[in-house]
Amino acid sequence: MTDTSLLFTVPYEQTGGTGSGEGCIEFSPNGAYLAVAGCKPKVSLFDRTGELLHEVILDPSSASASDPSVDAQASTFVSSMAWDKNSDNLAIVPRSSQSVIIWSAVTRESFKLDGHLKSITWLQWATHAPVLACGTEKGNLLLYDVRKGRKTPVIGIHSREITCGAWSEDGILALGSVDKSVSLSTDAGDTIKQVRCKAPPHAMHFTSRASDGPSSQPRQKTLSVNVGQKSIYLLNPDASGPDSDVPVELAFLQKYGNIISHCSFGDGYSAIAFSSGQMVCISTASREISEEVHSAVYHRNGISDMQFCTALQRIVTCGSGEIRMLDASRPELVEMKDKNVDDAKHNFTQMRWTEDGQVLAVNTTTGEVKCYLASLPQIHSTYDTTLCHLTSLLEFSIVEMAHDPNPRSVTVEFEPAFCALGPYHLVSGMNAQAWFYARPSADSSLAGTMLDVREYVGTVQSIVLRGEMCAVLTEGRVTVHPVASAGGADSGATDTVVPDTTRPADVECIAASPSILVCGTATGSIMCYFMQTEGENEPPTVKLVNEFKHGNGPIRQLHTNVIGTRVLFEDGRGMVYLLNPVSDTCLPCPKFANKLDVALWDAADNAMFVLADNNEISLFVSRATSINGAFIKHIATMRRPAGSLPVLFRKGIVTCQSPGGLLHDVSFEEVRMLSEAEAQGTTMNERHESKLRAELSMLRHEDAWQTLQKIKMPNTLDSTVLKASLEALDVGTAIKVARRRGQAGLVMTLERLQYVEDRNLLAGHVCVLLLQDYQRAQELFLRSSQPWAALEMRKDLKHWEEALKLARQLGHGGVSEICCHYASMLEMRGETENAIAQYEAALQGSLDGGADAMVLSEEVRADVQQQCRGGMARCLIRMGDLRRGRQMALDEGSKMLYKDCAGILESQGQLGEAAELYERGGEIEKAAGIYIRTKNFDAAKPLMDMVGQSRLHGQFARAQEAAQKYEEAAVAYERAGDTGNVVRLYLGALSMAQKAFAVARQSRNPEAAALVARHCQSTGDHRDAVEFLCLAGMVDEAFELAESQNEMDAFASAMKASSAATSKNSQHLIAAAKFFEAQGEFVRAGDVLYGCGQLNGALKMYLKKGVSAMDKAIQVVGEARNDSLTTMLCDFLAGEADGAPKGNNYLFKLHLALGDYEQAAHTAVLIAGQEREMGNYKQARDQLLDVAKELESRNIRIPNELVRSLQLLHSYILVKTLVKSNNHVGAARMLCRVAKSISKFPQHIVPILTSTVIECQRAELKRSAQDYAAVLMRPEHRDLIADAYRKKIEALVRRPDKTAEDVDDEIIPCAHCGVDGPAHDLECMACREMLPMCIATGKRMHPDQWSRCPSCHFPCLQTEMVQHLAAYKKCPLCSESIPIAAVVKMPNQLAK
Repeated sequence: MTDTSLLFTVPYEQTGGTGSGEGCIEFSPNGAYLAVAGCKPKVSLFDRTGELLHEVILDPSSASASDPSVDAQASTFVSSMAWDKNSDNLAIVPRSSQSVIIWSAVTRESFKLDGHLKSITWLQWATHAPVLACGTEKGNLLLYDVRKGRKTPVIGIHSREITCGAWSEDGILALGSVDKSVSLSTDAGDTIKQVRCKAPPHAMHFTSRASDGPSSQPRQKTLSVNVGQKSIYLLNPDASGPDSDVPVELAFLQKYGNIISHCSFGDGYSAIAFSSGQMVCISTASREISEEVHSAVYHRNGISDMQFCTALQRIVTCGSGEIRMLDASRPELVEMKDKNVDDAKHNFTQMRWTEDGQVLAVNTTTGEVKCYLASLPQIHSTYDTTLCHLTSLLEFSIVEMAHDPNPRSVTVEFEPAFCALGPYHLVSGMNAQAWFYARPSADSSLAGTMLDVREYVGTVQSIVLRGEMCAVLTEGRVTVHPVASAGGADSGATDTVVPDTTRPADVECIAASPSILVCGTATGSIMCYFMQTEGENEPPTVKLVNEFKHGNGPIRQLHTNVIGTRVLFEDGRGMVYLLNPVSDTCLPCPKFANKLDVALWDAADNAMFVLADNNEISLFVSRATSINGAFIKHIATMRRPAGSLPVLFRKGIVTCQSPGGLLHDVSFEEVRMLSEAEAQGTTMNERHESKLRAELSMLRHEDAWQTLQKIKMPNTLDSTVLKASLEALDVGTAIKVARRRGQAGLVMTLERLQYVEDRNLLAGHVCVLLLQDYQRAQELFLRSSQPWAALEMRKDLKHWEEALKLARQLGHGGVSEICCHYASMLEMRGETENAIAQYEAALQGSLDGGADAMVLSEEVRADVQQQCRGGMARCLIRMGDLRRGRQMALDEGSKMLYKDCAGILESQGQLGEAAELYERGGEIEKAAGIYIRTKNFDAAKPLMDMVGQSRLHGQFARAQEAAQKYEEAAVAYERAGDTGNVVRLYLGALSMAQKAFAVARQSRNPEAAALVARHCQSTGDHRDAVEFLCLAGMVDEAFELAESQNEMDAFASAMKASSAATSKNSQHLIAAAKFFEAQGEFVRAGDVLYGCGQLNGALKMYLKKGVSAMDKAIQVVGEARNDSLTTMLCDFLAGEADGAPKGNNYLFKLHLALGDYEQAAHTAVLIAGQEREMGNYKQARDQLLDVAKELESRNIRIPNELVRSLQLLHSYILVKTLVKSNNHVGAARMLCRVAKSISKFPQHIVPILTSTVIECQRAELKRSAQDYAAVLMRPEHRDLIADAYRKKIEALVRRPDKTAEDVDDEIIPCAHCGVDGPAHDLECMACREMLPMCIATGKRMHPDQWSRCPSCHFPCLQTEMVQHLAAYKKCPLCSESIPIAAVVKMPNQLAK
């Protein structure tokens, strides 16, 4: 399907065919006339709709008069035609004629121009003036000036036939001749130069190409010549010099064929059409002239003609039954397949295009001329979301873009030049006339009906429809009138004209909303009028409500949003601004400096608009409120589709109209990102983040908040949304985001600001919160309704100097308080004199009352007075007035003030006064330090008990020692932590050796220990001397002394307690170990070696000692984790050394120490088995329980073997408790469980079986009683049965009840799989899993009664355990006292 539609066809009968020629077709410059000539002696002129307007009848004798041999019917009657752009004259040359027929489109009359030259072969009108150039068969030239009526013949410009030519814009005429030359002449016929060619020129035209220099240099005028249909010559007409006549030749591949046509387009590019159907594009710039930019075949059967339309930037080619349209907006030509024409019935030979590119005329070999609508004038209008656009020369389509995409058509009487759409009407018109039609959706009975025709006093410059009113701009004034209904009698009602006659008629442009008319004037004024209808057949009321004066020249364009609250306008300098007519705020549009072509407001968003120039479309968003006031934000820019006109902007989507009248939508990437389906990202979170960023960029903060809620994890986008919301003063959204971020303080602050209506006040608070721009915030506060907020801000920020200025400026109370704070700041800066002045002013103000008394409470005023007096005291002391300053401090009586003044005095060297004030202020250490420094020990002594600094105590101690006050000196040394001097005094002057020993041991000070060691040696106390030598780190001396005085035991003990034993001197410890080994004290030797890390030697010593040191040996092996040591110990336990194997208890401990818990558990089972075989059932159970608890504490699974052994032993031990609780069924079930493994209880087989028989009888388990009675009657057991039960058991065996059965056991579901099973069966028959046992009853665990002992953590049935604890208070397994409340129900611990 194509949108290049056939308008009309000029039939063969009209032209008489073309014979063997191609015929002639030419459009007038404005496209109003199409001249067609064929074999008939006439030229037919048609309008754009195909209506025959006129025929120019030619004299048949004028053709072939000079060449009678030519058959008149074999070729077209007219050889060439040309229109004059300056006068709408058509020049016609009959074939082989000596004269030219000139027809005037204005008068519709023709006259004959006879130049008395033979056979005119070429003619063309000049572009700069109404001058016609005619070339002849003999190479002569005729110039005819229409205005002057002057003919100028030029003889001999060429020697042979002139075949082609071209005029430049500055009046240079280029001619090509069969004599293989190109001549350049002036418009007077004077030859400028002549250039020789390789072949006769075929066609030529003037163009321009880029120079070789910088891009700022002007482009070169160039003549492009098709030479011999094989190459292109590029000539510079303005060039001079020896090489000026040498052209640049562009040659092409021979396979391309002959050059049919060529044209220039774009930025110095040329398109060449070849007979083979090939199209080639090249650049004429010197640096890339040899390269083909584009090459493609568009016609398989060859190209017959090519034309270029500058208005559309398109190239059209034709061939056999094909017309191809190419987009030439870029060097790489793009085929516009939707505009191609395929007609196999016709062979297209020649094409002509109207200058605006709307109509394309194509000649055919059959003589028919077909005219196609190649593009439409882009006439359109919008109302809200409804678009009206021209889809044919006499038809409009109306599309409701938001609700009904199906177009409704309205046919008009005349080809329109403008249109306007309203809610009920459509108006179209041209010049000063306008036709009003009913909108198809307005009234089905009148849909598309013409309602009225109006003719205005001048040409309509602009027209808008709003409601029932129409505003028309003509001759600088705006006429506002109601739209007449069909058949109405008031189509000529009195109109309202604005501005009135008291103002100049200088309106340049208009725009309107439903009730507001906006006019822009040539003097830069923008006037807003309120429009209102007064009643039927009454003129509307139009009142001026606002006038804004813009000082930058005339207003060129106006565009108002849907509700009329914002106006976009372009001024005389080409700048685009946004005007708020309510506040007269005018903002320039950022990042848009090009010539404005189209401006569109979003029909759904009154703050969003687009601006378009010829190449780009830019998206903007405006906001009336922000911390910086109203602003415009540039969002994005996209490339404008070539040849398309933006006509509607709705929900961020721009609807464009193509030159063919088709509509298509384009959108910005940022707008597409608003859709989750279009948002970028691989995960949903990433798409949400992409969408959120687009919403923030378009200032849609509430939408951004909704998207932010969909993002699962908080991230940096939270703070971005918060900041953007605050900048836009959107406090509601900011509160939601701050609450999401958990910023409680900020939420509370914003909630206090949420209902602040004063924008300046709100912006000031946000400036403080967000930007910390305090000067900007102050300016906003001062412009607000609460200017004292600026003062409060400065006070909160402690900007006291600014606060003082504001307080005095605003006449606000509390000046004395601010002066006080300001004085404190000056005091800190060292500006003492200024500080005293401010303190005095603050003190005087607080005492006088006045405004401060009204603002400040009594407590605050008293505090100000106190601070002022204290500040004055400090400042006086700094200034040297010590007496007065000290007295003021004493009078004030503040400890803090005492400290401050004391510090100042100390810095000034007034130590005595400083110490006194320090003492009064509670700074005891500073006072004591000064007293000691000044040697005033008497004053310092009572303070020393309150001093904590070691340095002061040391100074005081030295002073007391010098005064021979040794006890006080020792106390002071001890407080100073100087242990050496304390020990020295105790051993020397005070003779208190035991105190010295205690101090040395406690402090472990090497110096003190050395003093004590020397004292002990001097007194013969060798054991203590060894100890203190070790403490002093004198290990060598200690070892020698211990060895010589047989005090090795003391040495080993001291080294064990000393840190030196683990880092050095290990050789002395090894020697000590050898000493102990020689003495036979293997354990002591092993301990010494273990202490110094000699684990191998330590193990050997412990093994020499034997079983009594086995626990220590196991500890060594467990720590070492060494295979050789482990093997050594295992061999010892196996008895390989002495042939006597040691107990399994040691193996169990060894496995635990090595972390081999499975083997430890296995060993524990073996040990428990030994205990069980000896009848020590409780000991065996407790040992297994300990191992189980140890494994559980290490998160190690308890082996099933250990669990089974523990369950079996605990089942037997439970019997006594169950019998005591009168639970004979439970006791019988436990005994049956034990009896099944009776071989594991060899010491008590008969008693256990006897008890089993008795309890089974009590529990009605008759079958089990008989079975176990039969076991007892076996020979090996019979004699061991107690006499009290022998007869009963014999009776059961001798007289068995063959029908006896056990009562059914209770049913409990499996904790693993949920399948029911007997309560006392600890293995599930369905899943074959071993089940946990209740430690209170011996039953399997019920999934719904799960609990456990809080001490041993073994499972129990909650109800049963509670009953047990109520009776016995202790856990039946671990025997720990358990409160009943501690046994709580738990979920099934084995649930999957």
